[in-house]
Amino acid sequence: MRQQREKQLQIELLRSLRPVFTLWLILVALSAFSVRGLSLNVYGITQPNSATFTAIVLTVLVVVHGGCGWLMPSFMKYRFGQVGLLILQIVVALIAGSLIGFGQGMLYIGIVPIMLLEAANLFHHVWIAIGSLIGFYVFIWIGILLHTSFRESLPLGATGLFVTFIVVYYWFFFRKQIQQRQHAEELLAELNIAYQQVEDSATRAERRRVAQDLHDTLIQGLAGTVMQLEAAQQFMKQDQADKAQATVDRSLTIARQTLKESRTTLTNLRDDSETDLAARLGLLINVLQSKYGFEVTTSIKASPVLPAETLTQIVRCVSECLMNVYKHAGVMSAIVKGQPVGDHHYQLQVVDFGKGFKLSQTKRSQDHYGLTELEERLARVGGTVAIDTVIGEGTTVTLDVVTSK
Repeated sequence: MRQQREKQLQIELLRSLRPVFTLWLILVALSAFSVRGLSLNVYGITQPNSATFTAIVLTVLVVVHGGCGWLMPSFMKYRFGQVGLLILQIVVALIAGSLIGFGQGMLYIGIVPIMLLEAANLFHHVWIAIGSLIGFYVFIWIGILLHTSFRESLPLGATGLFVTFIVVYYWFFFRKQIQQRQHAEELLAELNIAYQQVEDSATRAERRRVAQDLHDTLIQGLAGTVMQLEAAQQFMKQDQADKAQATVDRSLTIARQTLKESRTTLTNLRDDSETDLAARLGLLINVLQSKYGFEVTTSIKASPVLPAETLTQIVRCVSECLMNVYKHAGVMSAIVKGQPVGDHHYQLQVVDFGKGFKLSQTKRSQDHYGLTELEERLARVGGTVAIDTVIGEGTTVTLDVVTSK
Protein backbone atom coordinates (compact mmCIF):
# COMPACT_ATOMS: atom_id res chain seq x y z
CA MET A 1 0.00 0.00 0.00
CA ARG A 2 2.82 2.39 0.83
CA GLN A 3 4.50 1.74 -2.52
CA GLN A 4 1.23 2.39 -4.31
CA ARG A 5 0.81 5.72 -2.49
CA GLU A 6 4.39 6.68 -3.37
CA LYS A 7 3.81 5.78 -7.01
CA GLN A 8 0.63 7.85 -7.08
CA LEU A 9 2.51 10.73 -5.46
CA GLN A 10 5.15 10.58 -8.21
CA ILE A 11 2.51 10.59 -10.94
CA GLU A 12 0.63 13.53 -9.41
CA LEU A 13 3.89 15.42 -8.92
CA LEU A 14 4.99 15.07 -12.54
CA ARG A 15 1.53 15.92 -13.83
CA SER A 16 1.29 19.05 -11.71
CA LEU A 17 4.72 20.20 -12.94
CA ARG A 18 3.96 19.69 -16.64
CA PRO A 19 2.99 23.34 -17.35
CA VAL A 20 5.90 24.67 -15.30
CA PHE A 21 8.45 22.42 -17.01
CA THR A 22 7.06 23.29 -20.46
CA LEU A 23 7.22 27.05 -19.88
CA TRP A 24 10.68 26.71 -18.35
CA LEU A 25 11.93 24.72 -21.35
CA ILE A 26 10.69 27.36 -23.80
CA LEU A 27 12.36 30.16 -21.83
CA VAL A 28 15.63 28.22 -21.64
CA ALA A 29 15.64 27.55 -25.39
CA LEU A 30 15.00 31.22 -26.19
CA SER A 31 17.70 32.33 -23.74
CA ALA A 32 20.24 29.87 -25.16
CA PHE A 33 19.49 30.98 -28.72
CA SER A 34 19.86 34.62 -27.70
CA VAL A 35 23.21 33.93 -26.00
CA ARG A 36 24.37 32.17 -29.16
CA GLY A 37 23.47 35.18 -31.31
CA LEU A 38 25.16 37.64 -28.96
CA SER A 39 28.30 35.51 -28.75
CA LEU A 40 28.55 35.28 -32.53
CA ASN A 41 28.28 39.07 -32.79
CA VAL A 42 30.90 39.61 -30.08
CA TYR A 43 33.40 37.33 -31.78
CA GLY A 44 32.55 38.69 -35.23
CA ILE A 45 31.44 35.34 -36.61
CA THR A 46 28.95 35.50 -39.46
CA GLN A 47 26.75 32.54 -40.37
CA PRO A 48 24.00 33.98 -42.59
CA ASN A 49 22.18 30.75 -43.38
CA SER A 50 22.67 28.89 -40.12
CA ALA A 51 20.42 30.97 -37.85
CA THR A 52 17.16 29.84 -39.44
CA PHE A 53 18.29 26.23 -39.69
CA THR A 54 19.49 26.22 -36.08
CA ALA A 55 16.22 27.75 -34.89
CA ILE A 56 14.14 25.12 -36.70
CA VAL A 57 16.20 22.18 -35.48
CA LEU A 58 16.34 23.58 -31.95
CA THR A 59 12.55 23.97 -31.95
CA VAL A 60 12.10 20.35 -33.01
CA LEU A 61 14.51 19.14 -30.32
CA VAL A 62 12.77 21.22 -27.65
CA VAL A 63 9.39 19.79 -28.69
CA VAL A 64 10.77 16.24 -28.52
CA HIS A 65 12.39 16.89 -25.14
CA GLY A 66 9.24 18.49 -23.73
CA GLY A 67 7.07 15.73 -25.19
CA CYS A 68 9.12 13.11 -23.36
CA GLY A 69 8.62 14.98 -20.11
CA TRP A 70 4.90 15.36 -20.81
CA LEU A 71 4.54 11.60 -21.41
CA MET A 72 6.59 10.64 -18.34
CA PRO A 73 3.61 10.34 -15.90
CA SER A 74 1.80 8.03 -18.33
CA PHE A 75 4.80 5.68 -18.34
CA MET A 76 5.16 5.49 -14.55
CA LYS A 77 3.91 1.89 -14.48
CA TYR A 78 6.51 0.89 -17.08
CA ARG A 79 9.97 1.24 -15.54
CA PHE A 80 11.83 0.66 -18.82
CA GLY A 81 9.51 3.08 -20.59
CA GLN A 82 10.47 5.83 -18.14
CA VAL A 83 14.16 5.04 -18.50
CA GLY A 84 13.81 5.12 -22.29
CA LEU A 85 12.18 8.55 -22.20
CA LEU A 86 14.87 9.84 -19.86
CA ILE A 87 17.66 8.54 -22.11
CA LEU A 88 15.97 10.13 -25.13
CA GLN A 89 15.85 13.45 -23.28
CA ILE A 90 19.58 13.21 -22.52
CA VAL A 91 20.41 12.47 -26.16
CA VAL A 92 18.23 15.35 -27.36
CA ALA A 93 19.88 17.71 -24.85
CA LEU A 94 23.38 16.74 -26.02
CA ILE A 95 22.43 17.17 -29.68
CA ALA A 96 20.86 20.55 -28.97
CA GLY A 97 23.93 21.64 -26.99
CA SER A 98 26.36 20.67 -29.74
CA LEU A 99 24.16 22.38 -32.33
CA ILE A 100 23.75 25.67 -30.54
CA GLY A 101 27.43 26.01 -29.70
CA PHE A 102 28.00 29.21 -27.74
CA GLY A 103 24.65 28.94 -25.94
CA GLN A 104 25.08 25.39 -24.71
CA GLY A 105 26.04 26.46 -21.19
CA MET A 106 22.75 28.29 -20.78
CA LEU A 107 20.89 25.38 -22.37
CA TYR A 108 22.38 22.80 -20.00
CA ILE A 109 21.79 25.00 -16.97
CA GLY A 110 18.09 25.05 -17.79
CA ILE A 111 17.51 21.51 -19.09
CA VAL A 112 19.61 19.37 -16.78
CA PRO A 113 17.63 20.23 -13.58
CA ILE A 114 14.45 18.93 -15.19
CA MET A 115 16.07 15.64 -16.17
CA LEU A 116 17.77 15.13 -12.82
CA LEU A 117 14.56 15.74 -10.90
CA GLU A 118 12.71 13.36 -13.22
CA ALA A 119 15.41 10.80 -12.44
CA ALA A 120 15.05 11.48 -8.71
CA ASN A 121 11.32 10.93 -9.00
CA LEU A 122 11.94 7.72 -10.92
CA PHE A 123 14.60 6.17 -8.69
CA HIS A 124 13.49 7.59 -5.29
CA HIS A 125 16.87 9.22 -4.55
CA VAL A 126 16.08 12.90 -4.33
CA TRP A 127 19.22 13.98 -2.49
CA ILE A 128 21.48 12.05 -4.86
CA ALA A 129 19.84 13.87 -7.76
CA ILE A 130 20.28 17.22 -6.04
CA GLY A 131 23.93 16.46 -5.31
CA SER A 132 24.42 15.41 -8.92
CA LEU A 133 22.78 18.63 -10.06
CA ILE A 134 25.13 20.78 -8.00
CA GLY A 135 28.12 18.68 -9.09
CA PHE A 136 27.14 19.07 -12.72
CA TYR A 137 26.99 22.84 -12.43
CA VAL A 138 30.37 22.94 -10.72
CA PHE A 139 31.78 20.78 -13.52
CA ILE A 140 30.38 23.11 -16.20
CA TRP A 141 31.65 26.16 -14.35
CA ILE A 142 35.16 24.70 -14.05
CA GLY A 143 35.14 23.83 -17.75
CA ILE A 144 34.14 27.38 -18.66
CA LEU A 145 36.68 28.78 -16.19
CA LEU A 146 39.49 26.89 -17.94
CA HIS A 147 38.63 28.56 -21.25
CA THR A 148 37.78 32.02 -19.93
CA SER A 149 38.63 34.25 -17.01
CA PHE A 150 37.15 33.97 -13.54
CA ARG A 151 35.32 37.24 -14.04
CA GLU A 152 33.63 36.01 -17.22
CA SER A 153 32.68 32.62 -15.76
CA LEU A 154 31.32 33.97 -12.46
CA PRO A 155 27.89 35.11 -13.80
CA LEU A 156 27.25 31.71 -15.35
CA GLY A 157 28.19 29.90 -12.13
CA ALA A 158 25.98 32.18 -10.05
CA THR A 159 23.13 31.62 -12.50
CA GLY A 160 23.53 27.86 -12.18
CA LEU A 161 23.39 27.97 -8.39
CA PHE A 162 20.36 30.25 -8.47
CA VAL A 163 18.55 27.94 -10.88
CA THR A 164 19.43 24.98 -8.67
CA PHE A 165 17.91 26.67 -5.65
CA ILE A 166 14.70 27.62 -7.49
CA VAL A 167 14.21 24.16 -8.99
CA VAL A 168 14.86 22.32 -5.73
CA TYR A 169 12.60 24.67 -3.76
CA TYR A 170 9.65 24.26 -6.09
CA TRP A 171 10.22 20.53 -6.28
CA PHE A 172 9.87 20.13 -2.52
CA PHE A 173 7.03 22.66 -2.42
CA PHE A 174 4.95 20.77 -4.97
CA ARG A 175 5.82 17.43 -3.39
CA LYS A 176 4.71 18.63 0.05
CA GLN A 177 1.46 20.05 -1.32
CA ILE A 178 0.58 16.81 -3.07
CA GLN A 179 1.51 14.73 -0.01
CA GLN A 180 -0.78 16.84 2.17
CA ARG A 181 -3.64 16.56 -0.31
CA GLN A 182 -3.25 12.80 -0.61
CA HIS A 183 -3.06 12.47 3.17
CA ALA A 184 -6.26 14.48 3.55
CA GLU A 185 -7.98 12.34 0.90
CA GLU A 186 -6.91 9.18 2.71
CA LEU A 187 -8.25 10.54 6.01
CA LEU A 188 -11.50 11.49 4.33
CA ALA A 189 -11.86 7.97 2.95
CA GLU A 190 -11.11 6.51 6.38
CA LEU A 191 -13.58 8.90 7.98
CA ASN A 192 -16.30 7.79 5.56
CA ILE A 193 -15.57 4.18 6.49
CA ALA A 194 -15.59 5.08 10.17
CA TYR A 195 -18.87 6.94 9.74
CA GLN A 196 -20.40 3.86 8.13
CA GLN A 197 -19.10 1.79 11.03
CA VAL A 198 -20.72 4.25 13.42
CA GLU A 199 -24.00 3.91 11.52
CA ASP A 200 -23.77 0.11 11.65
CA SER A 201 -22.85 0.15 15.34
CA ALA A 202 -25.76 2.46 16.13
CA THR A 203 -28.11 0.18 14.18
CA ARG A 204 -26.93 -2.93 16.03
CA ALA A 205 -27.23 -1.19 19.39
CA GLU A 206 -30.72 -0.01 18.50
CA ARG A 207 -31.76 -3.54 17.55
CA ARG A 208 -30.49 -4.91 20.85
CA ARG A 209 -32.39 -2.25 22.74
CA VAL A 210 -35.56 -2.95 20.76
CA ALA A 211 -35.25 -6.65 21.52
CA GLN A 212 -34.74 -5.97 25.23
CA ASP A 213 -37.71 -3.59 25.42
CA LEU A 214 -39.97 -6.02 23.56
CA HIS A 215 -38.88 -8.79 25.89
CA ASP A 216 -39.67 -6.67 28.94
CA THR A 217 -43.13 -5.68 27.72
CA LEU A 218 -44.76 -7.58 24.89
CA ILE A 219 -43.25 -11.03 25.38
CA GLN A 220 -43.68 -11.11 29.14
CA GLY A 221 -47.24 -9.78 28.83
CA LEU A 222 -48.12 -12.41 26.23
CA ALA A 223 -46.60 -15.12 28.41
CA GLY A 224 -48.77 -14.00 31.36
CA THR A 225 -51.87 -13.94 29.15
CA VAL A 226 -51.19 -17.45 27.86
CA MET A 227 -50.76 -18.76 31.40
CA GLN A 228 -54.06 -17.20 32.50
CA LEU A 229 -55.91 -18.61 29.48
CA GLU A 230 -54.50 -22.08 30.13
CA ALA A 231 -55.75 -21.84 33.72
CA ALA A 232 -59.19 -20.75 32.47
CA GLN A 233 -59.23 -23.73 30.13
CA GLN A 234 -58.61 -26.08 33.04
CA PHE A 235 -61.40 -24.48 35.09
CA MET A 236 -63.81 -24.91 32.17
CA LYS A 237 -62.93 -28.60 31.92
CA GLN A 238 -63.72 -28.90 35.64
CA ASP A 239 -67.07 -27.09 35.17
CA GLN A 240 -65.88 -24.20 37.34
CA ALA A 241 -67.42 -21.45 35.23
CA ASP A 242 -67.06 -18.70 37.83
CA LYS A 243 -63.32 -19.28 38.26
CA ALA A 244 -62.90 -19.61 34.50
CA GLN A 245 -64.68 -16.28 33.93
CA ALA A 246 -62.56 -14.56 36.58
CA THR A 247 -59.40 -15.94 34.98
CA VAL A 248 -60.47 -14.75 31.53
CA ASP A 249 -61.15 -11.30 32.97
CA ARG A 250 -57.65 -11.22 34.44
CA SER A 251 -56.28 -12.30 31.03
CA LEU A 252 -58.07 -9.41 29.34
CA THR A 253 -56.68 -7.02 31.92
CA ILE A 254 -53.14 -8.33 31.34
CA ALA A 255 -53.60 -8.14 27.54
CA ARG A 256 -54.85 -4.54 27.70
CA GLN A 257 -51.97 -3.56 29.99
CA THR A 258 -49.49 -5.28 27.68
CA LEU A 259 -50.95 -3.47 24.65
CA LYS A 260 -50.67 -0.14 26.44
CA GLU A 261 -47.07 -0.77 27.51
CA SER A 262 -46.16 -1.93 23.98
CA ARG A 263 -47.53 1.26 22.47
CA THR A 264 -45.60 3.32 25.00
CA THR A 265 -42.43 1.36 24.25
CA LEU A 266 -42.80 1.83 20.49
CA THR A 267 -43.35 5.55 20.97
CA ASN A 268 -40.23 5.81 23.12
CA LEU A 269 -38.22 3.79 20.61
CA ARG A 270 -39.37 6.02 17.79
CA ASP A 271 -38.49 9.19 19.66
CA ASP A 272 -35.10 7.94 20.87
CA SER A 273 -33.95 6.64 17.50
CA GLU A 274 -34.94 9.83 15.71
CA THR A 275 -33.83 12.51 18.15
CA ASP A 276 -30.57 11.28 19.66
CA LEU A 277 -28.49 13.93 17.90
CA ALA A 278 -25.97 14.33 20.71
CA ALA A 279 -25.24 10.59 20.82
CA ARG A 280 -24.78 10.35 17.06
CA LEU A 281 -22.42 13.32 17.03
CA GLY A 282 -20.60 11.86 20.01
CA LEU A 283 -19.85 8.65 18.12
CA LEU A 284 -18.54 10.62 15.14
CA ILE A 285 -16.37 12.89 17.27
CA ASN A 286 -14.94 9.94 19.21
CA VAL A 287 -13.72 8.48 15.92
CA LEU A 288 -12.06 11.77 14.96
CA GLN A 289 -10.34 12.12 18.31
CA SER A 290 -9.19 8.52 18.71
CA LYS A 291 -8.02 7.87 15.15
CA TYR A 292 -6.76 11.26 13.97
CA GLY A 293 -5.97 13.22 17.13
CA PHE A 294 -8.46 15.90 16.07
CA GLU A 295 -9.93 17.53 19.17
CA VAL A 296 -13.60 18.55 19.08
CA THR A 297 -15.37 20.39 21.90
CA THR A 298 -19.15 19.93 21.91
CA SER A 299 -22.05 21.80 23.46
CA ILE A 300 -25.39 20.34 22.35
CA LYS A 301 -28.38 21.87 24.12
CA ALA A 302 -31.96 20.57 23.98
CA SER A 303 -31.69 18.09 21.11
CA PRO A 304 -34.81 18.47 18.94
CA VAL A 305 -37.22 15.92 17.52
CA LEU A 306 -35.78 15.05 14.10
CA PRO A 307 -36.80 12.51 11.46
CA ALA A 308 -34.22 9.83 10.74
CA GLU A 309 -33.33 11.27 7.31
CA THR A 310 -32.82 14.76 8.72
CA LEU A 311 -30.65 13.41 11.51
CA THR A 312 -28.49 11.48 9.04
CA GLN A 313 -28.00 14.50 6.77
CA ILE A 314 -27.13 16.74 9.73
CA VAL A 315 -24.49 14.34 11.04
CA ARG A 316 -22.98 13.96 7.58
CA CYS A 317 -22.83 17.74 7.19
CA VAL A 318 -21.04 18.09 10.51
CA SER A 319 -18.62 15.38 9.40
CA GLU A 320 -17.90 17.28 6.17
CA CYS A 321 -17.38 20.54 8.08
CA LEU A 322 -14.92 18.94 10.49
CA MET A 323 -12.97 17.41 7.61
CA ASN A 324 -12.80 20.84 5.96
CA VAL A 325 -11.28 22.21 9.16
CA TYR A 326 -8.74 19.40 9.21
CA LYS A 327 -7.82 19.79 5.53
CA HIS A 328 -7.86 23.55 5.05
CA ALA A 329 -7.90 25.51 8.34
CA GLY A 330 -4.43 24.56 9.55
CA VAL A 331 -5.60 23.70 13.08
CA MET A 332 -6.24 20.44 14.93
CA SER A 333 -9.31 21.45 16.91
CA ALA A 334 -12.86 22.68 16.42
CA ILE A 335 -16.03 23.46 18.34
CA VAL A 336 -19.49 22.02 17.64
CA LYS A 337 -22.39 23.90 19.23
CA GLY A 338 -26.11 23.20 19.00
CA GLN A 339 -29.09 25.10 20.35
CA PRO A 340 -32.76 25.69 19.53
CA VAL A 341 -33.68 28.91 17.74
CA GLY A 342 -37.31 29.87 18.16
CA ASP A 343 -39.98 27.21 18.40
CA HIS A 344 -39.33 25.24 15.23
CA HIS A 345 -35.67 25.71 14.29
CA TYR A 346 -32.43 24.20 15.54
CA GLN A 347 -28.94 25.45 14.72
CA LEU A 348 -25.64 23.60 14.73
CA GLN A 349 -22.40 25.56 14.43
CA VAL A 350 -18.96 24.22 13.56
CA VAL A 351 -16.37 26.78 14.66
CA ASP A 352 -12.62 26.84 14.07
CA PHE A 353 -9.95 29.44 14.74
CA GLY A 354 -7.86 28.62 11.68
CA LYS A 355 -6.65 30.68 8.77
CA GLY A 356 -10.05 31.31 7.15
CA PHE A 357 -10.56 31.89 3.43
CA LYS A 358 -12.16 34.21 0.89
CA LEU A 359 -15.70 32.94 0.48
CA SER A 360 -16.29 34.68 -2.86
CA GLN A 361 -13.24 33.06 -4.46
CA THR A 362 -14.05 29.68 -2.97
CA LYS A 363 -17.53 29.64 -4.49
CA ARG A 364 -16.03 30.29 -7.92
CA SER A 365 -13.44 27.53 -7.59
CA GLN A 366 -13.98 23.90 -8.53
CA ASP A 367 -13.35 22.52 -5.04
CA HIS A 368 -15.82 24.73 -3.13
CA TYR A 369 -14.51 23.13 0.10
CA GLY A 370 -17.61 20.89 -0.17
CA LEU A 371 -19.91 23.90 0.27
CA THR A 372 -22.17 22.91 -2.61
CA GLU A 373 -22.59 19.44 -1.15
CA LEU A 374 -23.48 20.92 2.25
CA GLU A 375 -26.15 23.13 0.70
CA GLU A 376 -27.60 20.22 -1.29
CA ARG A 377 -27.72 17.91 1.73
CA LEU A 378 -29.54 20.42 3.90
CA ALA A 379 -31.87 21.45 1.09
CA ARG A 380 -33.14 17.85 0.92
CA VAL A 381 -34.46 18.15 4.47
CA GLY A 382 -35.52 21.80 4.31
CA GLY A 383 -32.41 23.21 5.97
CA THR A 384 -29.95 25.99 5.14
CA VAL A 385 -26.24 26.65 5.59
CA ALA A 386 -24.49 29.95 6.32
CA ILE A 387 -20.74 30.59 6.41
CA ASP A 388 -18.91 33.37 8.22
CA THR A 389 -15.16 33.43 7.61
CA VAL A 390 -12.38 35.94 8.21
CA ILE A 391 -8.85 35.40 6.94
CA GLY A 392 -6.49 34.89 9.86
CA GLU A 393 -9.30 34.50 12.41
CA GLY A 394 -11.29 31.41 11.46
CA THR A 395 -14.58 30.14 10.10
CA THR A 396 -18.06 29.45 11.47
CA VAL A 397 -20.44 27.20 9.54
CA THR A 398 -24.07 27.42 10.72
CA LEU A 399 -26.47 24.60 9.86
CA ASP A 400 -30.16 25.41 10.35
CA VAL A 401 -32.91 22.77 10.23
CA VAL A 402 -36.64 22.85 10.81
CA THR A 403 -37.76 20.76 13.78
CA SER A 404 -41.11 19.08 14.39
CA LYS A 405 -44.00 21.50 14.82
